Amino acid sequence: MAITCLKIIQSVAYALNLPEINSINEQYDSNTRMLMSCLNQTAEELSIDFAWIEQLAKCTLIADGKTFYDTGMDGYDLQLATANQFDRFTTSYLYNIAEHKKIAEILPDEKIERDSLKSQTFYKFMRLGNFLIFVPTLPLNYQVDFYYQRSSYAYTQNSLKEKTFYPDFSYGEELSLLDAKLLIRGTISKYRRASGDDNSQEEKIFQDYKEALQNAHSPQAMIKYFDYRLDGISANEMIFPTPVLTF
Repeated sequence: MAITCLKIIQSVAYALNLPEINSINEQYDSNTRMLMSCLNQTAEELSIDFAWIEQLAKCTLIADGKTFYDTGMDGYDLQLATANQFDRFTTSYLYNIAEHKKIAEILPDEKIERDSLKSQTFYKFMRLGNFLIFVPTLPLNYQVDFYYQRSSYAYTQNSLKEKTFYPDFSYGEELSLLDAKLLIRGTISKYRRASGDDNSQEEKIFQDYKEALQNAHSPQAMIKYFDYRLDGISANEMIFPTPVLTF
């Protein structure tokens, strides 16, 4: 069960023998401000360093040349398609799951060479900043599926199925997509270092726990079947397992 940012900060303060923290607002003191900074630094570094299954999301893009499409870039806006949550692709390929096809990446130089080959029946993609460009142009309403890591690690639960995501922790009531115990351990270590204290023991505990979690919280184990012989396999031959997560 996810716990709030405030409870994470309270756990860290208790472990460090700091005064009890009852709320987080714009007027919080220097200790709370440092704790919040250490917490956000920990979460940001964890998000950058590893693809956590908790931040995994799926997007299905229907290439109609209009929705999320930028005519100037001749491509689809990844931020618009993912409600400004796109950080990076989690897999090496994009997919057309309906037709059991992989869409591989193309380098810019190769794209220039192949722009004239409009009769190709297979497609590749190139990412240019926040835009997704396909070579050759996809047929109308061609389905493209991809997994990506969210740029956010904080959220609030509006209803059973609806969440609002935030780029960081700021007011105390946000929940964390990342493991709370891992955040607590990392924040303790960073706070001790920022205070000029020896944090070697806390950092070792944090790193050991992080390594243990990474083996169980990687999305690759769940989605690796997408990279297994998708090209040329008929629908009758390819059996997809029951999804572990609901997106």
